[in-house]
Amino acid sequence: MNNGILKLKDKERTFSRGTVKKDAFRGFGGVTHRIRMKVNRRIGLTRLGFLGPHEANGYYEVTIVIETVPDWRIVLDHKKIGVYAKKGEMFYIEFDGVFTLEANKYYSIGFMLNGPKTGVLELKNWRSVIQVEDNSTVFYFLLGSRQLAELKYVLLDK
Repeated sequence: MNNGILKLKDKERTFSRGTVKKDAFRGFGGVTHRIRMKVNRRIGLTRLGFLGPHEANGYYEVTIVIETVPDWRIVLDHKKIGVYAKKGEMFYIEFDGVFTLEANKYYSIGFMLNGPKTGVLELKNWRSVIQVEDNSTVFYFLLGSRQLAELKYVLLDK
């Protein structure tokens, strides 16, 4: 079962959720943190971008789970990966292909980062609607973790 994983066909795009908050950092291990979101177009997630270690290079054990909301049906069941990250640099968790997010459906992207403390995002509004560069894709976010900084994706509907 491929759980919505497709082959990459379109140009990869980047969506950034905010800027790094100066002199702020914290640990994200031991607990599953989440962002809840929907998008107005059918997209394929290719990678999730996390803020890297704040104090020194380090190793993370990352667990990702994606669920539909409000029924909390698991659509990606605890992908686990180990990754080495450099101080002050982002690191990415890649999917095997693209992970399909259907238009206008809320998803919860949960993650646990067991490893060094990381920076956090400066978010102006916890509930936000953000339109990206191509003027046709709109991301909607509800309360969410300030560590997941970027979503890499492709458009699946033209």
